[in-house]
Amino acid sequence: DIWIFGYGSLVWKADFPFIDRLPGFITGYERKFYQNSIDHRGVPSFPGRVVTLVPTNNVQVYGVAYRIASQRSSHLDYREKNGYDRCSLVFNIYNSKCTVDVIMYVAMQNDSFAGNISEESKIAEQIYKAVGPSGFNREYVYNLEEAMVNLFPGIEDHHLHKLV
Repeated sequence: DIWIFGYGSLVWKADFPFIDRLPGFITGYERKFYQNSIDHRGVPSFPGRVVTLVPTNNVQVYGVAYRIASQRSSHLDYREKNGYDRCSLVFNIYNSKCTVDVIMYVAMQNDSFAGNISEESKIAEQIYKAVGPSGFNREYVYNLEEAMVNLFPGIEDHHLHKLV
């Protein structure tokens, strides 16, 4: 079995079988809507925006870890295909001192799907207007915000809140 860390749509939309699900966080990254989406929340002529993680010091990103059978990881590799790469890190279980080793998908540096790192107002406008095969881009933001508030009351993700 392997553990997968979800910090975007995987927080609320687990479209795969899993053995266990734990809320928690990783340290050393910041969640940002810096990744263009032409396959789920936008199209090539008008990309949407989805989250990726940006390395930073001592910042925590909250999300969920899923334990899955290792042979199921190919589904996630396909789902996260446009511009994401796998890496390993330590996941801290929420309200616990326990940790698990997880795999996460993070945007590759300088990939063709990297969106412009622009003002949050411009990112919000792009999100509001974009729609793709998985639906309206703004639904992605609203669903993520709702899940984070329910899972982690009192924990604020400033970038996410500004885009809602």
